[in-house]
Amino acid sequence: MTHLTTIIFIMLFAGVFGGVVNYLMLQDKSNSAKLLKNKTFYKSIFLGVAASFLVPLFLNTISSNIIESSEKDIYQLLVFTGFCLIAAISSKTFINSISENMIKELSNSVNNMEEQVGPLIENATERDVNENGLLSNNLADDSARKVEVSDDDMHTMEQQVLGSVANGKYAYRTKGGISKETGIPKAQTHQVVNQLIQKGHLSQNGSNPDTNIYITKKGKMNLK
Repeated sequence: MTHLTTIIFIMLFAGVFGGVVNYLMLQDKSNSAKLLKNKTFYKSIFLGVAASFLVPLFLNTISSNIIESSEKDIYQLLVFTGFCLIAAISSKTFINSISENMIKELSNSVNNMEEQVGPLIENATERDVNENGLLSNNLADDSARKVEVSDDDMHTMEQQVLGSVANGKYAYRTKGGISKETGIPKAQTHQVVNQLIQKGHLSQNGSNPDTNIYITKKGKMNLK
């Protein structure tokens, strides 16, 4: 029997045994239903097994190496069995506690990641400025004018736009910034970018149709 099999067997046995103990401790004496027909009995066993199998996760959160060391030290194996029994006997409380702690830890991890990644995204995001130095990402007036462009010219502009987005200073571009860098008029830039988005060569984050534009894997493959 491998060590992993032994651990699984212990968790299963402790879960069932602890579930029975939990049932006996909480048994309602006024309930005269037979043991094997009592839903509470099976519920206690099920919760006991579930709690027992959460013990490795609990041990990991407290940086315990009991499971690893128990492979060579039978005393540690007995300690692990005790952990599983306690968890199974107090299954409901244990499961609730583990769930709350894991949600809290996950939330803290997400917040920390946002704090670390936020400035990087901010620095990688291009912002348009108008002649007065004010933020201006609205291309509504220019985009309203649709310009007829030949297929050859459209292909050339598509390659220029893809190159600008792929090789530019920022990972997330604006239509105004692309227009300025490529020299393509804003109205045509609007058309080209929208067409590339429809083809799946470009994509964007956020609700503003003129910002946060980035090149996709498909776009990189089609960039000559």
